[in-house]
Amino acid sequence: LFVRSRSVLQACLRREGTPCYMANKFTDAMLTLAAEAAREPSWHLYAGWCEARACGDRDRAAAKADAFAAVALSWSFEDRQRFSLWLMKATGWVMELCGGSALESRRSTGGSGLFAPRQVVEIVLLPTLAEWQSKDPTNAEAWFWLGLYSDDIDACLIEAIHLDPEHGLARASLAKHILATIGYAQHELPSGYIGNPADDLTNLHEVETLLT
Repeated sequence: LFVRSRSVLQACLRREGTPCYMANKFTDAMLTLAAEAAREPSWHLYAGWCEARACGDRDRAAAKADAFAAVALSWSFEDRQRFSLWLMKATGWVMELCGGSALESRRSTGGSGLFAPRQVVEIVLLPTLAEWQSKDPTNAEAWFWLGLYSDDIDACLIEAIHLDPEHGLARASLAKHILATIGYAQHELPSGYIGNPADDLTNLHEVETLLT
């Protein structure tokens, strides 16, 4: 494995102004993912992105991501799906390690771009998710993952729950999204409330149902 030493990577991040405790977490996370990806011969370019991203070498990271996306386009659906599932779970792990939640929408929280290369998400992951949903439209798991990366997270998660009422991650993610929306509606208080409070009371009851 070609990753640099942990101390060198942390020094790079500190020079970028990243707080020490976050530099430690992000460095460890990227090194862990680099090691995991390097075990798969066809993922070695992605391992290079993780190592470069940890050190803050943006030019090298972009080059590795571009090269990986170009190669992955020629893979079979099964190979792209296997990588995409690993990438989505790995992204969630890094998001939680850095203080977020794996159940948040990745269209608005930096999950795409910050924790995974945007070009890989756009060129490989999203088309693979769309193909998975098209090939297996009654698969709740496909709808769940599509929801986390979709602009219409509500509709995708609701469909996942419709297909599998016991899909706990979809239920928890939808509840979290509803609560975040309600929280945003209150950020102008006490001067005003965005939207209709009565509607949000109904939505709170929906959250209660989702979590019981």
